[in-house]
Amino acid sequence: MKVDRIFVVLFVAVSTSSGGPLPPTDLLSNNLPSSHGAAVVGVDKPTFSWLPRHTERTGNQTAYQVVVYASTQKSQDLQTPVLDSGKVYSSYFRSVEVGRSFVYRSYAVYSWKVRWWDENDEVSEYSEQSVIEAAMTNQDQWSDSLWIAAPNSIQGAPYLRSPEFSISNSSNSTVKRARIYASGLGFFRLYVNGKRIGDDALVPGWTNYNKRALYVAYDVTNYLSIDMNVVGAILGLGWRDRDVFTPHDEVPPGDTMASVFRMKLVIATHEDPETYYAPLTSGSNWTAAPSPITSSSIYNGETYDARLEKTGWNEVGYKPDNTWKAVMPVPGPTNVMSLQLMPSIKQQTPNEPIDIQPLEDKSQVVDFGKNLAGYCRLTVKGEAGTVVTLKHAEVKMHPPYGPMNGSLYFANLRSAKATDTYILKGDAQGETYEPYFTYHGFRYVQVFGYPGTIQAQDLLQIPIHTNVSVVKTLDTSSLIVNDIQASVQNGHLSNLMSVVTDCPQRDERLGWMGDAGLSSDAMALGFDMHAFYTNMLRNIRDEQGEDGSIPDVVPFYRYGSRPADPSWSAAFPQIVFVLFKYYGDLAAVRENYEALKLYFKNLEFQVPATGLSHMKGSYGDWCMLKPPNPVPPSFTSAFSYIQNLEEFAEMAQAIGEASDAEVYANLAAKLRQDFHESFYNVTHYSIEEITSYVLPLFLGIPTPQTELWQQVQVNFMNYLDPSDGFLSPRAGIIGTKFLLLQLSSGLGRTDVALQLAEQIQVPSWGHMLYNPNEPATAVWELWDGDTEGPGMNSRNHHMFSSVAWWIRMELGGVQPTSSFNDVLQIYVARTPGLSYVNSAEYRVTSGRIAYSWQRQGGIQCRTVPENQSPSNPTLPKHADLKLDCGDKGGVINSIDFADFGLPLGGCSNFGHRSSCTSSNATVAVGNLCLGKEGCTVPSGVDFWGDPCYGQMKQLSIQVTCSEPDSITASVETSVGILSEIYLPFYGLEDVEVQESNAVIWPPRYLQRPPGIINTEYITHTNTLKVSFVSGTYSFLVEGGKSQSHCYSIPARTRETISCPEGTVFTRILFASFGTPQGSCEKYTRGECHAGSSMMQVGRYCMGSQQCTITTDSSMFGYFQCNSDLEIRLVVEAYCGRNWN
Repeated sequence: MKVDRIFVVLFVAVSTSSGGPLPPTDLLSNNLPSSHGAAVVGVDKPTFSWLPRHTERTGNQTAYQVVVYASTQKSQDLQTPVLDSGKVYSSYFRSVEVGRSFVYRSYAVYSWKVRWWDENDEVSEYSEQSVIEAAMTNQDQWSDSLWIAAPNSIQGAPYLRSPEFSISNSSNSTVKRARIYASGLGFFRLYVNGKRIGDDALVPGWTNYNKRALYVAYDVTNYLSIDMNVVGAILGLGWRDRDVFTPHDEVPPGDTMASVFRMKLVIATHEDPETYYAPLTSGSNWTAAPSPITSSSIYNGETYDARLEKTGWNEVGYKPDNTWKAVMPVPGPTNVMSLQLMPSIKQQTPNEPIDIQPLEDKSQVVDFGKNLAGYCRLTVKGEAGTVVTLKHAEVKMHPPYGPMNGSLYFANLRSAKATDTYILKGDAQGETYEPYFTYHGFRYVQVFGYPGTIQAQDLLQIPIHTNVSVVKTLDTSSLIVNDIQASVQNGHLSNLMSVVTDCPQRDERLGWMGDAGLSSDAMALGFDMHAFYTNMLRNIRDEQGEDGSIPDVVPFYRYGSRPADPSWSAAFPQIVFVLFKYYGDLAAVRENYEALKLYFKNLEFQVPATGLSHMKGSYGDWCMLKPPNPVPPSFTSAFSYIQNLEEFAEMAQAIGEASDAEVYANLAAKLRQDFHESFYNVTHYSIEEITSYVLPLFLGIPTPQTELWQQVQVNFMNYLDPSDGFLSPRAGIIGTKFLLLQLSSGLGRTDVALQLAEQIQVPSWGHMLYNPNEPATAVWELWDGDTEGPGMNSRNHHMFSSVAWWIRMELGGVQPTSSFNDVLQIYVARTPGLSYVNSAEYRVTSGRIAYSWQRQGGIQCRTVPENQSPSNPTLPKHADLKLDCGDKGGVINSIDFADFGLPLGGCSNFGHRSSCTSSNATVAVGNLCLGKEGCTVPSGVDFWGDPCYGQMKQLSIQVTCSEPDSITASVETSVGILSEIYLPFYGLEDVEVQESNAVIWPPRYLQRPPGIINTEYITHTNTLKVSFVSGTYSFLVEGGKSQSHCYSIPARTRETISCPEGTVFTRILFASFGTPQGSCEKYTRGECHAGSSMMQVGRYCMGSQQCTITTDSSMFGYFQCNSDLEIRLVVEAYCGRNWN
């Protein structure tokens, strides 16, 4: 008897030292490490976070103690702490608030440490100390620092220069540390004694300048001289350019100067207790002069005339010429100054060109291979006065925009010139330039006036973005899924510019709330967004009206309205919920709680007495693919309102506001009923579009497990998965976010969701990535962006990037069971379309999880897009299709399906061939692969021929290996995570599961291994759920292979299908109601197919010994089919033991 073996190994990194709790690590203050900068405490109180560790399998932290010391204390062991939480009984260790009444002293440095107790009341040693430093904790401390500006006679980006000064003070105490607190609006660069301070780009972050200005703290201790010193700055317009970033709010009286600057130098002495003094502040004794930056604009670019440089302008001893003028003290935009408590925008690793081509006009086009946000670093040598111009673009010209002649396409930038100009000073050693105060979204640069031929090192692409830490993406067996993830990550980073912008290239780049909210789940899982989102929420509260309304755009400049479309303002509660859900941040819930209550009060007023069907909205399901009847905005507005209410009720309960939680939960329930009554239309909701099915099903409307709920699901699957096998998810940005997740979690059809994600026809992510005209490296704004006009057609937009949320949650398989990660669910191999997921990293409330699994043997499927070849050189180049049974999977035993062209269906559900097909595909793949453990199949037309010239094509192959399925998996978790892993039994008989050589299934009257809490067989999914605490585990699942059983039922009949006595249906291998082709174990879909077939057969039969099927529309819904064809249902299934 052949034996299936499913190996699952789970690891947690622990110390080998003596047993018990280990000192906590990963200490954060205000969600930032102490290495973030000079100061991590502003006006707000700090929060504390840490990561408990343990040597043994263990459960939760049960208590903690945080101790804070002042920096002047000589020996902490002998001194009394300034703050001691005592033993606090709590499992929380993220964003913990300690000593709410404690007042941090401005400019002082503190250190803190923490220890924790486990479930046995054993306590760890204290952690290493982490440093926190207070900036200005009182707005009055800015009173001696004035906003200053260059006089109007100075054009461009001005130089500012302080008077020369000494740092000596009356007590003659030596300098212990020195900090400059500075804000230059829109952007600034700072210098001390000729040296640049910091490596930020485009600093400080964007705010509503009428309400708040951010300042940055710099450590300048090692830059100051004991003699004389000087501070210099350069100012750029940035987002203060009111010609394009027009504020919706009235500008304060006197705030007429766009570029303004404010700073304060504070020195701490070695005295005990330490004292502080400010030898320099911004004031009327500063001077200003023109700089070489004669113009700077975010949209239009920067012009730098190197001939105008003033050597030594920011150094001691400089002799100013007559271009220097006294600065003007100005009222400035605001007196509310807040420390920037998020990572700054910074440069990333430069990219070299992948291609440089000359054009007939003597310009040169440089291709960097990746469309991202940043600018170029130019190295050049030539005569003084030589003008080099760089024009940035996302794509090359191609039809329908113009001839494919190598030139660039600029029209989709609209009015943005995106042009940087450098004028040489004639340095014989060569000159290097990169912009100071602009950025572009670009892959290509057209260079005019370069003296000579550009070499690779002469022009580099410098990516910039808010410097959030990146969480490793999944590595899956699907090339298309991996490429989607890469494009999403690139697009997200390109739009993290201190706010979440919509795009980085055209005359927009605004903080559209709809984009930010829809991407928030994916961003929170893909990056450490904690500090970034905390800052963003403060920006939103600044923009909130007295009536609770929120605008479409935050900060509220240029475009948008107030109140926002409810699906756009939904970003406010959604981002609070994301911090709560993924980071366990109760402090964020409390901080935003009253503002959220006011927001929901405003939404209540927006619902008319006539009900949700008349609720207003501006955008609806934005960017649907040319719908004949767009989903009405009232539909999406109502959905967002109800979803946000339910999330807010959950958050209210978590912070102890039980009465509020009940009120908002009841309101949501009332509105759910109103939603159904307002929008239900016989077979679906609103108009028949994907979004109209997905959104109510995601909310559980109609009521789950009811006949109506089941019928809507059936109609949804038939609409999404028609007989021709081409899924058409032409949903907009709201419907798309929830489509794949609803298919996987709601309907159990992860296979269909993966099939949809791997499509390359319009609409799809694959079309964006692999089309021959402009293969994307970031997600587009429009599904058909390569043929749409320039008016609204960004090639780097993250609205459709919510797919990454589904990839991590469903394909990665790690999900919290509640919004506070009480239990973490780990799903193994949920779809036959994937054979492995490697390096899935998660950072959640309870710490970190790393997870991998691999499925070997059994059925193996792969789908790849057409590859670049000499006959089709414009396609992107990628790896050919690789098949592998794995070390334990034997050899490829049969070719179940193979097609190059436009294959229909997906893994285990392939259908009849389309008109674009390679008739010899099965034979060709067999020649390459049969009898081998693995093989590589070319995926270009030079191997296959071209079955449909001019169309995008795919290669899809399904094989069966000689050995049955086996799975290995690994998980690495942190203390405090209670996990459930779901181990699939597939078609196994006589299953035995071991953990560390101890049998845990079938149940025995034996003591479970330490850490194993429970085992439970889930009948309807044929999986074993194993519950366990954090620790190190190794699982083995083995058994014999079941035999498949096949059934055929004519249409319009009611029949019962059965498994042998004592067994139940354990896996539905294939089901098709329509005109299926083939015979048992070789079934494929025919020309007629009900997309609901697999779902309905599984729903009625899984876990049962027999089930009754009605083969008509009452069970499978309505679908298009030629009436002359013979309709029937065929089912292939495994039967196995009923463990319950």
